[in-house]
Amino acid sequence: MAVDKLVPDIERLNGKRVTATGYLPECLGYECRLFANEADARRAANYFAELKSARRPSFQPKVKEPIWLGIGVGKNMKFDEQAKPFVGGYVKVTGVVTNRCRFQGRPACSDRSTDIEPDSIEAGRRSQ
Repeated sequence: MAVDKLVPDIERLNGKRVTATGYLPECLGYECRLFANEADARRAANYFAELKSARRPSFQPKVKEPIWLGIGVGKNMKFDEQAKPFVGGYVKVTGVVTNRCRFQGRPACSDRSTDIEPDSIEAGRRSQ
């Protein structure tokens, strides 16, 4: 299931096992997000850079926040190591969807956001 199809349906999918597909720009420490494609990953980098540089809490970035899926650390916190060979490419991540880091459909966790508790990752390909 592509990221841009899964995330809007996260409430219905909560607790279900799925395979999410998308682009993985990085996966280490506090950052492990899956995007629909490379362009969305670049837009997200710009979005977060704008937020970090803001000096007032009411700041609204010029860049719209792209849809992304937060990937948890996995069993025994080993997912980042499993993901390392796939960083910078398209992947399939299988695991259980959770809505615990969402509030009214929007990301709500401040550290590593978990929208899917992963148990496997493999190479994927760009969706058409």
